[in-house]
Amino acid sequence: SVGPGTPIINSGETGTGMYILVHGIVAAIEHHEDTYNVIQHFKDGSWFNHMAIVQTITADVSIRTVTACELFRLEKRDFEDLTKLYPAEAGAILDALKKELGRLKRRGSVASDSFARMFSEDQEGEWLQH
Repeated sequence: SVGPGTPIINSGETGTGMYILVHGIVAAIEHHEDTYNVIQHFKDGSWFNHMAIVQTITADVSIRTVTACELFRLEKRDFEDLTKLYPAEAGAILDALKKELGRLKRRGSVASDSFARMFSEDQEGEWLQH
């Protein structure tokens, strides 16, 4: 558990894991020069920073708790171990990440090209066969 106002992810940090918000509210915050804008709130059951479990990425927003929160963190190396033990569940997570890829493409994100290469059929097969 963490209290209100606790930084979870800082913009510019390299992500190594995803977060599942068990209870509470967190805010995604953009920083431009001297201004800070809350662009999204996540609530109970939400997950974020999920692309970090399949590729090294740099956070483009900061995540801070708004209320007291209980979070679960899944590290990239742990996800890789899970794919070996539970390939069906890993496949479901990869399907959700593919949907996120589609959302990134619609937004015109520069990250979408590298994610698209990562989610080619060959790459997905490698994840599930490890």
